Amino acid sequence: MNTSLELVVPSSADAAVIAAFEAHHVDLLRFAMSLFRTEAEAEDAVQDAFMKLTASARSGELPDDVRAWLFTVCLNRARSSWRKRSVAERFLPFLDRGRPPTQPDEDLELRDTVADVQRIVRSLPVDQRTAFLLAVAGFSGPEIATMTGHTNGATRMLIWRARETIRHDLEAGVPR
Repeated sequence: MNTSLELVVPSSADAAVIAAFEAHHVDLLRFAMSLFRTEAEAEDAVQDAFMKLTASARSGELPDDVRAWLFTVCLNRARSSWRKRSVAERFLPFLDRGRPPTQPDEDLELRDTVADVQRIVRSLPVDQRTAFLLAVAGFSGPEIATMTGHTNGATRMLIWRARETIRHDLEAGVPR
């Protein structure tokens, strides 16, 4: 039995993934938390993105823009989740026999405002919500256009409409 300790030196692909994780993990998790209903779902999406990045890097196909690639993987996972959820929600009235879950009382005005913004953002059409959340995450208009498959003008319009809806609904106190 060999009792000596051997140092494990990460490959260049693993080093690239580690560097990407250190550079983008926090922003990616924040973005994912705005897309998913639970923290666990968001963490799973981020983990999935980094696992896919690891596989891609080890196969020698590291993306040119790692940050945008990671955000796109999370976004695609969210879209898939939304599609599955919409199908489930369509059939929920036929299956649900219980009462809807209740929200805990929120006593601070700031929490109320944050909750209002979150509800409004969740109620936005998917394209507006996606463009808005990517803009909040720091992506430029052209980057968002590329990631979502829209033109630059359409992307600017989606972000503007999302912001206007949020502003209007907050000022009007519209429940969503």
